[in-house]
Amino acid sequence: MNNILDKNTYKDIQRYIYCKDLGVSAYKGCYGEQPALWVDKYFVMKTAFGKLEKNQIAQAKRENKDG
Repeated sequence: MNNILDKNTYKDIQRYIYCKDLGVSAYKGCYGEQPALWVDKYFVMKTAFGKLEKNQIAQAKRENKDG
């Protein structure tokens, strides 16, 4: 899967995780001062990571049930 990610996308994902984990803004200022493109990317990544986590939880539940 990493083969489909370009360098900029990888950097965006790093920025997202860093900001999420540390509770800091990606750029200076409040929500209204964040670049619109970054806000759009943030919500796409948030949704994607949420789906990934949901799938991982479902898989773990299936494995516990089966094993």
